[in-house]
Amino acid sequence: IVTSSANSGARVFDVETGRLIVQLRHPDIVPDAGFSHDAQLIVTACRNGTATLWDAETFEPLRELPHEGWRLRHASFSADDQRLVGTSESGEARIWDLRLGGSEPITSGVAQLAQKTTLTRDNRKILTSGGFSTAHLWRLPPPQPLSQIFLHRENHNHSPLMQGVVSANFSPDGERVVTSAIDGNLGVWDAWTSERKLRPAAGSGWKWRSEFSSDGRQILSVKAEYGVDLWDAETGARTTSRIQLPGIVHHAKLAPVPNAAGDYLLVAAPLGTRSAQLYNARTGEAVGAPLTYGGDDSDTVLLNGQRANFSPDGKRVVTGASDGTARVWSAGDTVELLLELKGHHDKPLESVFFDPGGDRIVTASVDGTAAIWSARDGSLAVS
Repeated sequence: IVTSSANSGARVFDVETGRLIVQLRHPDIVPDAGFSHDAQLIVTACRNGTATLWDAETFEPLRELPHEGWRLRHASFSADDQRLVGTSESGEARIWDLRLGGSEPITSGVAQLAQKTTLTRDNRKILTSGGFSTAHLWRLPPPQPLSQIFLHRENHNHSPLMQGVVSANFSPDGERVVTSAIDGNLGVWDAWTSERKLRPAAGSGWKWRSEFSSDGRQILSVKAEYGVDLWDAETGARTTSRIQLPGIVHHAKLAPVPNAAGDYLLVAAPLGTRSAQLYNARTGEAVGAPLTYGGDDSDTVLLNGQRANFSPDGKRVVTGASDGTARVWSAGDTVELLLELKGHHDKPLESVFFDPGGDRIVTASVDGTAAIWSARDGSLAVS
């Protein structure tokens, strides 16, 4: 596992033992680091404007990809590991061709702040979004703008800022894009023509995020003021009435796969409630009792935390609490507490995730520590 840090370096750890293998030193803060999909390369994004490729076996630097004047914030590989996409603190995005060399600006001449870049699985399109601005689609290769789209204009009394796009995500097949805006409106767009296909009647109020279900048939939208909405991705009609929650909702997640009955489950963790709740995404009904994880009200400040997430098979949920304890719950017809992961963190957990195989759980705390746990018996594997 590779970690990034604010103390001028990235570190690679052995997941089985927790041993620090190597520190990849840099002349400035490293806000992002990650492995390629084939695990042969590591990329680090340094604030001095340079993305560096490292051999993941020898940890020798292979290539530096500098760009003068940049303050890199993020760098990630395309699905085939042949391209690298980076975004800067100023909102510019670039794409590097790792086979041919050189780089192309993605947002050149575009008045927006690109906080997020997403490639489709076939690497033919890229979506830039963020900064309360317009989302943009680009055709690859080379980066050619398909269009400057997705500015929500339903409420003409709002300023352009209040019409800006907060969230933009591809459908699983990469053929559609769903967007949510500050003014509360949603849009579903053709990812090739930029034609608006649907305009769900989402109403007013901030939408933090919108995304497709894994089968592309439903859309989840998270509304800041206490609600979660689910929509039919073909018709734009609500599939349930709004799921009202007892607190500001900043995190809600659909299960990665449907259950035995063919329904998706949804987990939502309202801020300040010290609990999460499972819902049936088709009926909107609560499933089981609340997943009470305790702690104190300090979780209200963790606006960007991932405090509840499903296992890859959708049969378990892990939650993180402000007292440093993670808990694993069953996610079926009945909800039961299966495991408590505690004794390592003594400050609030900011993120909790299952690994892709569902065998381990990683927890990250605001105190700067991370740990890996067995998802089978709750034992601490690495700290």
